[in-house]
Amino acid sequence: MAKYARSIESPEFDVIESLARTTAIEDSPEPIGAVYPHRHPTNGIIVKHGDTIAQWGETQVPDMAFSISKEFLVLAVGVALRQGLIASTTELVAPVILKLDLPPEQMTGSETLGDTTWRHLLDNTSGWKGSLWGKHTDIDRQMTRRGMGQLTSGFPNGSRWSLNNIRVNLLALALTAVFEESLEAVMRREIMDPIGASDTWRWNGYVNSFISLGTEAVPVVSGGAHWGGGIYISSSDLALVGRLCAARGQWNGQSLVPSTWFEESWALVEKAPMPMGYMWQTNINGDFAPGAPRSGFAATGGTQALGHNLLWVDPENEIVAVSRWMRSDRMAEFLERMTQYLNDDPDYRAGACAGAETLIETQPGDH
Repeated sequence: MAKYARSIESPEFDVIESLARTTAIEDSPEPIGAVYPHRHPTNGIIVKHGDTIAQWGETQVPDMAFSISKEFLVLAVGVALRQGLIASTTELVAPVILKLDLPPEQMTGSETLGDTTWRHLLDNTSGWKGSLWGKHTDIDRQMTRRGMGQLTSGFPNGSRWSLNNIRVNLLALALTAVFEESLEAVMRREIMDPIGASDTWRWNGYVNSFISLGTEAVPVVSGGAHWGGGIYISSSDLALVGRLCAARGQWNGQSLVPSTWFEESWALVEKAPMPMGYMWQTNINGDFAPGAPRSGFAATGGTQALGHNLLWVDPENEIVAVSRWMRSDRMAEFLERMTQYLNDDPDYRAGACAGAETLIETQPGDH
């Protein structure tokens, strides 16, 4: 795997420069969250039936995971449901947000949340218009860059799909309010420590994303790294999270997340322009990766210049894969070649598949 993974690695290592180019067209492009100046070289891990099948690079070294942070928010909602803090995703979020009484320099538009539910925030059909942590919903133009039109805010909830990082951050704020503590602390106690993750991962917010709960100033994390922040995690720890998802929240006899939550969060969102659940992309039609199983789900995050991080979860075949910093146009190919390898394709093992290097070629420290 090592040689092939390195062959599809993006050449850019400067995180700050890459973020600056990504947000350059926005009205408020400045990062306000933690940014680690340089990423590490590509690394990754493939797990099947709980056993490590392939591994390359320094999988214990943490790196920014960008939008994979969004799937951590989905898991956090599952924990809140398990604890009874949220009864259903059809509940309104306005009562949770309004009780915080945030000043205008932190949030505007809270009075217009109206019928916004947890589900609207999870499936990206919320049309809420406002600002949070100094960033307005109208400035996030990533959908325009992807050729999906000028999807601005201010439309009726549930009427269309629009991925917007400010509304994703609103979900993080609402969750912090219901847990009454930081999501990093919640996830460490409820998910990461029980599955045996290291202590090197972090979930960062912004310099100004703090709320008062009682006598404490509690940090609110971000659901990505568009303006910095988000999950900072190693491939090994990310693979553990993937294994938990593949097991539908069950770990060593414990139900860390209700199994029914995965049925809901992986169900197709009707308004989405591609097969998606709650933040997860699904391969049910082969749209994400034609050569990979239709039972797989993908979480991705990165930039076009830096490359993308991939977490692949295939519950049906008990496969989890993590790969860091591959060129975005090679993710489908990576999954196809991985699938051929795991299926023990003799032609592929001989390196005859489109001239590919064999996946089992290693360097010191790789396997």
